[in-house]
Amino acid sequence: MASPYDPRIPLISLLLWMQCLHSFDLPQRKDLKYSILVSLILIVFSAAMDRSAAYLPILTVYIFFATLCLLYNYFSEITETSPELKPPSVKWMVTKAFVISLGIILLGGLISTFLPKLEGFKVRFLPISWAINLPKISFGRIINPAYPGASGDDWDERRLRATIDPFNYFGFSPNLDLNYRGKLSSEIVMRVKTNHPSYYRGIPFRLYNGHSWEISDEPVKELMSVNPPFTVIYPDRVDNPRYPLFYWLEPDREIVQIFYVEREMPNVIFASLRPYLLYFPSSNIYMDRDLGLRGPFQMEKGMIYSCISLQKKFDWSQLKQTIPSGYRSNYPELFQLPSLSPRVWELSRKLTKGLPNPYEKSIAILNYLRNNYTYDLNIPPFPQDAECVDYFLFEQKRGYCEHFATAMAVLLRCSGIPCRMLTGYTSGTYNPFTTFYEIKANDAHAWVEALLPNAGWVTFDPTPGNLAIPQVMAKNEQWLLMEFWSYFNNHWHDEWSEKLGSMIVKIPLLDRLLSLKTPIVIGLLTLFASLFVLLFLLLWQVKLPKLRGKTLKLNHPVFRLYLNMLRILARKGYRLKASQTPQEFAGQFASGPLGEMVAVLTSLFYQAAYSQKIIEKDSLEKGRKIFQEFKAQSKNLKPYAK
Repeated sequence: MASPYDPRIPLISLLLWMQCLHSFDLPQRKDLKYSILVSLILIVFSAAMDRSAAYLPILTVYIFFATLCLLYNYFSEITETSPELKPPSVKWMVTKAFVISLGIILLGGLISTFLPKLEGFKVRFLPISWAINLPKISFGRIINPAYPGASGDDWDERRLRATIDPFNYFGFSPNLDLNYRGKLSSEIVMRVKTNHPSYYRGIPFRLYNGHSWEISDEPVKELMSVNPPFTVIYPDRVDNPRYPLFYWLEPDREIVQIFYVEREMPNVIFASLRPYLLYFPSSNIYMDRDLGLRGPFQMEKGMIYSCISLQKKFDWSQLKQTIPSGYRSNYPELFQLPSLSPRVWELSRKLTKGLPNPYEKSIAILNYLRNNYTYDLNIPPFPQDAECVDYFLFEQKRGYCEHFATAMAVLLRCSGIPCRMLTGYTSGTYNPFTTFYEIKANDAHAWVEALLPNAGWVTFDPTPGNLAIPQVMAKNEQWLLMEFWSYFNNHWHDEWSEKLGSMIVKIPLLDRLLSLKTPIVIGLLTLFASLFVLLFLLLWQVKLPKLRGKTLKLNHPVFRLYLNMLRILARKGYRLKASQTPQEFAGQFASGPLGEMVAVLTSLFYQAAYSQKIIEKDSLEKGRKIFQEFKAQSKNLKPYAK
């Protein structure tokens, strides 16, 4: 009843109870196999549900004990059919279980590392939390509990100009003051499962007054839905002149996002550009004219919601059309500007002079900001009476992402290009161990969306160090080895890791391998790596041959003595031919000084391989002494004369 959209949890609860009850009664071997199978289902489920890498040590321990259990089950079956055979010792069992588990982990790691990660999400019923019965306190307003002063009619009189909350971004409020200073925490606030990484929009801002941004004063629209999903697009979108026709064009790609909230957050619903279907645990949500989504209550830790966004690929060569005259009357707030200094207008004209279309003008402004200004979180506040863009461009020349985005938005509007500023989150860091994108508090970001003919809203990020045009960040396929390398590179910042990384990059072969991404090459590498691991394990351990229906012990000490004897004789030219039996091979030494010793070691080999009798400890010690004597006297053996 509590999980109507995800039946896995009640089914797993049932399996847990069955496993618990079944553990009190295991009369037959098939019951043990059943318990092992159920345990495998449980461990796979826990790995699939866990959004961190905490399951990895649990999985490692499970593999070891499951392997040990299977070994005991196997030898129990062997000793039942052949009572004269004794099961191996506990030490032998534990050692072999450790070796096999290590091989499983290494082989599985190699296979997963060298496989391409293809696009998924073919299902249409995406996970969400069960309906949350919290008080609906927002009624379309934005509520950020960390910044209670960032709203209200007296905002101008009580601008905080204070340091920021390290766990909550000041940009998730109705007003964004450009004088906030401070650094955000690296704590994870959300985890996202998606088929394509993208920027996650939070709040669109239209109105700039010289020192802060404000959201549009147009009333928000309430969307109602008894059952998920919400259809975000307005039914009258085509007929509404404020929204361009391109939105209804056939999309080239669907971006599926599943958000797992890890910390209490504002009531902002984050989603990629152009959200279409929203699976949210409420009967109503709110949407502004810029497709900014808000919930009726704050985001609680543990909340899950999903969204499907539409993405249209652009043919940049077709963006040659000038801004239509109707844009300024239909979108007056997208051209709004406060009183600016003449040098801001002059810079805008200088950067866009001679450029024929808004796309090229946007790129010129973008490149100018990225190449001539520095991203810096340690700057002092702007002077009280300064216009922020003017002071940032000509005096300070360093700033936050909000300052870069504000400067680009102002320069675009000075050039006659409609735009708005967005706050939200970047795509975060991909964790290849969990396949989630980890979004931290310091991934909060600000960027610009410009309204261009033949394309609609296009995303521009003027902040250095980020993608300039993160409109299409998607990859159809990714090599997991590259993802592992990127993840470790982003998380290892100490001196030794940098030295190790530089050493690896200097290896020509590995450097070439890291550049390969095609599935065929990756598949061949996976095959060769798997064969290498299997060959290594086979050479390290003697395989399990079946002779006369009996199974030999792995790595029997008698086998090692006999094989070492054959190696010593092979160095002298005496090799066991494929057509010879061990007894025939030993016969050629019968008349020599080594004949008796070779015969004894061969007899022990036959007894271990073919006899049902267990070799006693005394016989094994005698064989070892004979081998040492053979090793010493073999130095006088004449080489084989061909």
